[in-house]
Amino acid sequence: MKSGIVCALVLVLSAATSCGQQSSAVHAGPFHWNPDDSQELGGEDRISQMKSLNSMERERILDAIIQELKLNMREVATHTEQKWSAIAADTRIKLVDLNADGIPEVIAQASGDELCSPTGNCSFWVFMRSGSRYKLILDAHARQTFTIQKSRTNGFLDLVLGMHGSATEQGLFVYRFANGRYRRSACYDANWQRLVGDEWQDLKEPMITPCGR
Repeated sequence: MKSGIVCALVLVLSAATSCGQQSSAVHAGPFHWNPDDSQELGGEDRISQMKSLNSMERERILDAIIQELKLNMREVATHTEQKWSAIAADTRIKLVDLNADGIPEVIAQASGDELCSPTGNCSFWVFMRSGSRYKLILDAHARQTFTIQKSRTNGFLDLVLGMHGSATEQGLFVYRFANGRYRRSACYDANWQRLVGDEWQDLKEPMITPCGR
């Protein structure tokens, strides 16, 4: 009787797969990361410096960023609208089509002392075009670098965000797309040194271990 139930379940699952149904769950899977592919946005990537944006798209992106700034900086709610616009214009962005639909998403990283630590870890967002506006699909804090992976989850390229720890250490956070937004699915530590006996040795390639190990 039990074997018959198991067989029936297998048939149902097989039928769902063959019909092309796609799971929205985030699966950890094996982790592959190349530090040479890691990117960090600079001053030349500020919205105020970008000449490739037309005025309408610029305003739409600025509106989305201002909305997030106000949520992240409630303690300075006394800022004028002009001040909010200036902070938003200082945000660094990169346009990347993450889901291959021909419309680029906006990878955005804050600038300035109010949203960044002295080590360069800053508020980090990803926005997706939705009609006449941009909606938030990733919200992270204290991130310095990002890597666009070759793997995809639910049609979107996976992202690895890096947090500066020290000159030889970096935290890596894996984000995969599920249920309408990027969600953190794994965490790793990258270390460019290892202890051999009583001495620390520099490494050409980092040792990568799951967080907490």
